[in-house]
Amino acid sequence: MNPEQFKPAGDRPPSAEAPERSSLPAGEAAETEQLEGELRALRRMLFASQGTFSLSLAICNSPALRDRLIEQVSSSHPGVRKIAVPAGTVDVLGYVRQEMRGQPAAALCIVDCEKSLPSDAQDWPTLRSLNASRELWAKEFPLPVTFWLPSYAATLLARYARDLWRWFSHQFEFVADEAQGAASPGLMGSSSETDISNLDADRKHLRIVELQQRIQEAWQSDDPLLMRHVSRWLQELGLLHYHLGNLDQAEHALLRAVEVDLKLGSLEGMANDYGNLGIVYKTRGDLEQAEKMYRQSLEINQKLGSLEGMAIQYTNLGILCETRGDITHTREMWSKALELYRRIGAATQIRKVEQWLKDLPVDDITS
Repeated sequence: MNPEQFKPAGDRPPSAEAPERSSLPAGEAAETEQLEGELRALRRMLFASQGTFSLSLAICNSPALRDRLIEQVSSSHPGVRKIAVPAGTVDVLGYVRQEMRGQPAAALCIVDCEKSLPSDAQDWPTLRSLNASRELWAKEFPLPVTFWLPSYAATLLARYARDLWRWFSHQFEFVADEAQGAASPGLMGSSSETDISNLDADRKHLRIVELQQRIQEAWQSDDPLLMRHVSRWLQELGLLHYHLGNLDQAEHALLRAVEVDLKLGSLEGMANDYGNLGIVYKTRGDLEQAEKMYRQSLEINQKLGSLEGMAIQYTNLGILCETRGDITHTREMWSKALELYRRIGAATQIRKVEQWLKDLPVDDITS
């Protein structure tokens, strides 16, 4: 859904609008690679510890990301069982023992202990109990046991359950950078970005939960710089959902991006948002709404004097007219796009649009 890539001539499905390439910033792609590296290490640990006790710590601040990761691990290691500890539980070992009674498992993932570890408390009975029960875990469970905790709870564990802490043989970190530490803002499709369409479905889902975490953390900020990040993350979130076929979620994310860019007064952001929304509506079959979005994007690009942005939306409008069977207006829109691409020297786009124009029927089938 980005303005710079065209489908090959002769292979242009109805939904193949010009802005269909979108991307993942290089620094954030590296974050996803880091998460995947940690996930591979976790899988190796589970394989190496089969049938024997080991105690590991996985640090993850997002419950959604945590659950997604455990789901992925479970798909490749049958028998992994997730046990959620209720809030207020003091004897975690006792609770897990009760939940495991008569239930076979190859490995345990223990989650939600933080619900019994409020960050503003002065004393944590749960930590004292965990520290005292450290040796009993090995006797009770001859299998890999992984505690999943957010960063603050892991810090409490290290400070106030030191004996248990020494039993951890592995530590994995699935923590996205804080919103303030993200890469510099920019619209999707810059030359420094990696094509999101190259990500497989699992990596797309991982990226989605990362972005949702960032957006939630930053949503109430009144810092314009940070909110420009939020706009970009929402655009990327919309793109990811689009590639996964989740058109309703894509629309929702992009409408939120419009909301942010309106508040920021970012014309460039709104032009991108409206163009991408047009693609979503076009794919859904709502041609009237798609045209409305394309024209809004075109109008803003005209105000900005963005020849490339104008060319993209003329291209999209031409595709829309072609879908309707209106060859006269298809030719008109693409001719305008071609003129603009020639003015900016966009060689690839020039070749594609020239070919598209040659492929059009000579007669207007609407006449």
